[in-house]
Formats: sequence, structure tokens, C-alpha cells
Amino acid sequence: MTLVRSEEVGQLTRLDLEVAPYGRAEVFLDDALVARLPSGTGAVLGAGVVLPLVLEPGIHRLTIRTCPADSQLGFYALVRD
Repeated sequence: MTLVRSEEVGQLTRLDLEVAPYGRAEVFLDDALVARLPSGTGAVLGAGVVLPLVLEPGIHRLTIRTCPADSQLGFYALVRD
């Protein structure tokens, strides 16, 4: 499964993105690999991996790809305060 989201920011912005996948996952920012997550956390928020992302002003593309684990497929992604 792949999710792609575009985000436009007007100033330098730091985001802490938590990603909690069922299976393996990869996170890309503007086609650059940010993280490769080996095995899932059961898609439980609070048990995921928090990734610090820095966005320059402009439009950015966030891509998350994940693989199934057992019979489950998917993930949660949430910007933490």
C-alpha cells in the first residue's frame, strides 16, 4: 500500500511524524528515503517510530509505502505536537 500526500508550507517547518505500520514500511520526503522501518508495531499509535522532518518553504511530497504482515495491511501516520 502506498500513500502520497502533498503539503505546502510558507516557512521553515519542523514536523515530528509518528508512523506505526503493520508490516515493513518506507517513508520518503520529496523522493528521498527518510526511514526504512523493518517490522511493524501492530499499527498502534504511541508504539510507532517518530521521524523528525524539516520542510523548507514550498510544496513537498510525503510518501509512505508499507507491506502486509500476516493478514494485516496498513499503517497510521500522525503529526505529533
